[in-house]
Amino acid sequence: MQSGGIVEYNFNKDAYIYESAIYGNFINISRTEAYNIDEVRFGFSVGAGLEYRITRRNYLFLELSVNQLYGNIKNRDILFTIGLNI
Repeated sequence: MQSGGIVEYNFNKDAYIYESAIYGNFINISRTEAYNIDEVRFGFSVGAGLEYRITRRNYLFLELSVNQLYGNIKNRDILFTIGLNI
């Protein structure tokens, strides 16, 4: 189990949303919206995981965590991680 706080600092405060469309062999990409993100945002992270020891040094792990950031744009990320330490 894990939990903790997040402090995010944004060097570039501009964020854009792009839209793409494919017409035959032509791809059209256009910027649809622009946002001004807060320079500093705060949030939290919570998660849990499992670890299976294969040998004394090698293990397989799974982790699921949720990160929530607050500010003028709110983000919630759900992360699923699978790893093998060899």
